[in-house]
Amino acid sequence: MDRLRYSATPVIRKSFKEKIVQYYEALFRGEDPSIGNASFWDEFFLLKPKISFFESEIGKFSGEQLVSSKPILNRIFSRCVSTLEIDQALPQNQFRTINAVITLSGLIHSVNLKTSLNHGFDTVDLLMGFQESEGLMKTLLDKINEFLAVVLTSVRAVQHFSTGDYHSCLKSSCLKLLLTIALGTDNVSQNTLLEFLMMNPVHEVIIHILSCVAWRQQFGHECVLLLTLLVNYRKFESVNPYGVKLSILSDELALHGYGQVVGSSLGEFIQRYAVHVQDGAGGAASNAAGGGLFSAISSVVGSFFAGEETEKTACIRANIGMLLALYEAVHLNRNFIAVITQLQADLVPVGNDEPSASLPDTGMSSELPLPPPAEVHMSKEARSASQASGRTMSTGESALENSGNQKKSDTDQPSNSCETTNLLVAFLEYSSIVMQETKMESRCDTVKLCFMILACVAEDQYANSLMHDPNFVFSCVLHRMPMRHRKVPVHMKSPSRPLACALLDLMIEFIVSHMFKRFPLDLYNQGLGIIHRLVCYQRRARVRLGYSWHHLWSALISLLKFIQANENGLVKKMNVFPLCLKAISIFNLFITHGDTFLAAPTAYDDLYYELIRMRQVFENLYAMALRYSTTPHGASSTEWRESALKLSNALVNIRGIINHFTPRIEAVSQANGGAALTEEQVLDVVRQNYDSLTLKLQESLDQYERYSEKPHQAFFTQMVRSFVCDTRQSLSLASVDQSRLLRDA
Repeated sequence: MDRLRYSATPVIRKSFKEKIVQYYEALFRGEDPSIGNASFWDEFFLLKPKISFFESEIGKFSGEQLVSSKPILNRIFSRCVSTLEIDQALPQNQFRTINAVITLSGLIHSVNLKTSLNHGFDTVDLLMGFQESEGLMKTLLDKINEFLAVVLTSVRAVQHFSTGDYHSCLKSSCLKLLLTIALGTDNVSQNTLLEFLMMNPVHEVIIHILSCVAWRQQFGHECVLLLTLLVNYRKFESVNPYGVKLSILSDELALHGYGQVVGSSLGEFIQRYAVHVQDGAGGAASNAAGGGLFSAISSVVGSFFAGEETEKTACIRANIGMLLALYEAVHLNRNFIAVITQLQADLVPVGNDEPSASLPDTGMSSELPLPPPAEVHMSKEARSASQASGRTMSTGESALENSGNQKKSDTDQPSNSCETTNLLVAFLEYSSIVMQETKMESRCDTVKLCFMILACVAEDQYANSLMHDPNFVFSCVLHRMPMRHRKVPVHMKSPSRPLACALLDLMIEFIVSHMFKRFPLDLYNQGLGIIHRLVCYQRRARVRLGYSWHHLWSALISLLKFIQANENGLVKKMNVFPLCLKAISIFNLFITHGDTFLAAPTAYDDLYYELIRMRQVFENLYAMALRYSTTPHGASSTEWRESALKLSNALVNIRGIINHFTPRIEAVSQANGGAALTEEQVLDVVRQNYDSLTLKLQESLDQYERYSEKPHQAFFTQMVRSFVCDTRQSLSLASVDQSRLLRDA
């Protein structure tokens, strides 16, 4: 019994405390453990850092304690920087270097968290002291540049510890340190640490990593995010060196690498959406059997956007950084326009250890997969021209491999048919998904950013020439939002057509699917602006695109009809007359210049038939414009009178067509005993009376205000803020895997 009673007595054990934590505590108590121990700092940096200690300890500090801890923080920061200058040949020094970089990341992150709550403190002074800051940061960034610029003699050397594992861990740690610096404040332009990155740029090493297939696979995502943050630092206030460098970048390998990183992120999103819809298809089918087809399909698509907030963030907000990266490249660099509209394929030659300088790396199969690939059809002439320009293009079957093949090395022998895709095709499909849900302001902003990117593309002459090339066609998947008045198609894949057709389809889909009481006026203005840019290019270049234009005309008429039906509610909240004017201007382009770009004369007949058939919509629109341009309707009428007057003037030719043909059609109807005429009979009347029609020549129909970033400064500030907050939450500073280094050391 005594033995049992003794064994039941609880054993009190002293909690284990890691040695590095003991060192941290000693330092923060103001002690100097290096006194009497000359090797203290050598041993200190051999131990794995404990980032969570910095966060908890510094987070507890009051304002006075934070100020009093400045010498301690300065000492740790200075020791970390000096450790980076030691000889990297010794294995133990390699550990010290990586741990010093991780310690710097944790220190900067923790101080930034604290100073974000206490705005009276300066991060630079707390970390380094003003007097030493410039020298320390120059040394730090010089060493980071050196570490990131390490070039492997062979791609296969990545598998060897002496070159691969160490440099991989070191690059990962350095990039996370740079991201930690860049993510210091919610408003990136208020981040004083970034001023050192402006004076000591890291642009060249970022481009180097994006140009290298092996490194881009591991670090391309971080590099693109970092470059996007740096480009947005005070870009509206002064000349940003990173923005300038990105605007003149002409390295084809780097541009393709940049595009592949963005495309991989978009492709991952599309894959998740496709899997989600496919998983829900079975439930939708069973519900449809019970008569709930619309509700079933709506729940499948809607549930993708209606989950918990973490799921929403993973689905939509996680791509804000990549969308901003795509925007900056498209907006700043005209060379990148060629990247997003051209074919991308795995072009690493067989048996070569390094990416060829003459054969650009566009190996999307080695990245995260893009969406189901576009079917590409090219004429012999187009293929020859492409090869002559140094770009090899080949037809592929699929960019989606099994998950086990997603990390396939670029050094593997390529298959006979290279896997091909196109970044613009992926972006169009991505846009068709995200624009289905615009009720939340954050998602509406995402669609707005997508439309800004498409507007920049639609303005570019070279992009338009490729998008309208009849020999360069793709099959683009566009997802449609379920609606009560239409059936969701089973097969959403379109036939192979020029990319301009897919872009027009996307804009038309937006027009017909977003006529809500909470009317997204800005998005509609953007969408019609994109359509206008495409039609203007066709008019100037005399390109006859084989497209079913009646879909566009019907969508525009439906939009005008919706605005009229909701006039009272809309006009009180917003000025809808400029939007109506854009729709009428598109019609006027077809009326005045359609002979230069419509594919067949019968298309002209169809246009006139549609205008006459829906004449009441245009008459009502004219009456509405006349009311607000001549009769006072309160303050809003005074504000919008000018735009209403422009709209009424723009309707002159459409009303002229209606007034010219309607009496003649009615006369033929009366001659046939008052019977309603068939479509063919109306078209006959139109053809017979073209010669007597007189129209007014309207100027500047093919002119538009080119996209400018300045009016959207507040929008981009908010988008970058969201990007910073989301990226900061997802960034893991302690995730560098040193296990293989420990085994091989």
